[in-house]
Parts: sequence; structure tokens; C-alpha cells
Amino acid sequence: MTTNGLTLTKLLVDLQRAGLNALNVSLDTLQQNTYGNITRRDGRLLKRVLAGIDLALQLGFSPVKMYRVPGFAGSIGFISSMTEDYCDSCNRLRLMADGNLKACLFQNNEISLRDPLRKGASDEELLDIISNAVNDKKRKHAVADRSISAVTASHVGRFARNVYTTSSGGCLARNFCTAFVSDSGGGADEPRLTHVDGRSGDARMVDVSGKRETRRTATAVARVRLDATATRLIAEDACKKGDVLSVARLAGICGAKATCQLIPLCHQIRLDSVTVDARLDERRGRVYITATAVSTDRTGVEMECLTACAVAALTVYDMCKAVSRDTVIEHVKLLSKTGGKIDYRAKDDDDDDD
Repeated sequence: MTTNGLTLTKLLVDLQRAGLNALNVSLDTLQQNTYGNITRRDGRLLKRVLAGIDLALQLGFSPVKMYRVPGFAGSIGFISSMTEDYCDSCNRLRLMADGNLKACLFQNNEISLRDPLRKGASDEELLDIISNAVNDKKRKHAVADRSISAVTASHVGRFARNVYTTSSGGCLARNFCTAFVSDSGGGADEPRLTHVDGRSGDARMVDVSGKRETRRTATAVARVRLDATATRLIAEDACKKGDVLSVARLAGICGAKATCQLIPLCHQIRLDSVTVDARLDERRGRVYITATAVSTDRTGVEMECLTACAVAALTVYDMCKAVSRDTVIEHVKLLSKTGGKIDYRAKDDDDDDD
């Protein structure tokens, strides 16, 4: 365990009884005034830390740092993880005061243990979470520039090739590309992809543990272009597979609920409601699909309603393909979203007609 040592005199005996057998005390100075300046605490607390170190030695913890000074108890160590990386064999974890777990101090992402505990997670489930955190640690620390230049077109291309896209222009790949944020040093004109690690270029899941739960809504649309035969059969409810529009609505709802299983980096969220409407325009030979999703959670529901539209449109295609191969899925887009950091509403366009 790594600690600042402030509570060792109170907790160390119990921690040892619980199985703790190795201790690392993070101490930047032995000067009281300097300690106060560095930690922004009362400098007199240094005495408490030193008393904790003495207790650790009395309890048999050895070593309490890595280099021993002749004639003195204890030791001093240097963490050389950049010049002599040992990440592939490191099994250290840091449990933060807010209940989040950091698998590596050089990584920005944290994994919440507090939330699963509050939801009644079993010991086995917590063990799986912790084990996955350790397994996902990088082989070594990246030393690349942290600026936006670290995310290159080749990184995005590498991921995009492995993500299923629809003929409408990439509805299911949108999860990579819709979440743009401004880089802290680059301004609004230099966006970066939040689903790409700026150091390594690897795909990552965005950490939303620090966000607050709010009511979030999103609406998306899709359009299916039909030939005369498919249009007539849908209008007459004469398709051999059944009621096309009703089945499409149900399929869209099911698709929204399965979004986190279909899109690799989507979070599993609590859906308050999903509504999917599919209506036929006989004159134009179109099925217009609209999906709205609502959730009270830490992240938005854009992907859920986009997935609902895409799956509903694919269902129309599937139910009509026996009579027509000319069905075209098109115009899958997000109309609006609310409840997050920034609300969004799409601009009106005139591409409803050919």
C-alpha cells in the first residue's frame, strides 16, 4: 500500500491484521515548514507521519522504502517507471478517497468501485472489476506528446476499419466521432476524439464517473427508400413476414436497449423510455422512422436513439428484401439532444426529397 502516512498510527495495526504486508510511505521532505508548503497542510502533521513510519518498523514491515542508509532505520526509494519501465510486472493499484480505482498513476481514467458497492455488487463482481483493471494496464508508459497532435488520422482510421458502418454514412461508427471536446491547450479549433487515448492512440471507454446524473433526451431519424412494389405491400399489410411497421418499431426499441452490446465503447445506461415511430409515405415511397430515448444517467442517449433508428430501418429492409432489392437505408441522423454539458439541435435541411 502507498500512503501519505497521516493515519498510519490509527489504522496500521488493523490493516496488518487484514493482510497488509508491504508499505510505501510517500514523503517529500523531512523539514516541517517545507512539508507544510508541499502538502498545503499544517507542517506539524509531519510528526504524525514520522510516528506512523516508526510504528511500521515496530510491527515488522520491511522494507518501508528501497535504499537503506547505513546506521539508520528505514530506506529511501526512487520510482524510475519512465527510464526503466516495469509496467508489465506492476500490480499496484490506488484506491482514491472517492471510491475510484486507479490502475496506474500515469493514466487519467479511474474505475468506480463505489457505485458497484452501492448497488450491492458481490465480492466476485468486485474482483472481476479489479482484475480487469489490472489486465488493462499498459505494457509501458507512453512518452508521446500529450497535445492533440498525438491523435493522428492513422489512429482513427485503424479503429474505423474495425467498426461496422451502415450505408447511410456511419451511424454505428458515430460513437467514435460525435464526442468532440476542445483540447486544454489547443482551443476550440483543435478538437480531439474522446474515445481515443491521446498518448497511446488506443481506443478507450470514456470515464463518466465524475459526471452528475441528469435527465437526458435525444431524438434521431432515419429514412428507408422503397420501390413501388414494397410500398404497395406495406400499405396493404400484405408482406409475407407480417406487419412491417409494427415489427420495425419493436426492433428499434430492442436495438436501443442493446446498444452497449453492439457499440464497443458505449456505456450501459438506464433507459427511462424509448419510443420508435415508423410511418409510410405512399406518395413518396418512403418509410420515415423517428426514435426518442430518455434516461436519467451520467451520459447521453444519442447512440441509443441512433441505434434504434438504424435497427428499425434494417428491419424494414429485411422484411421487404424478398420482393425488392432496391430498398435503400439513408439519412440516419441525430436531430437533438438535451441534458448534457451542451444541448444540440440539427440544422434544418432540404434533402427530404430526391
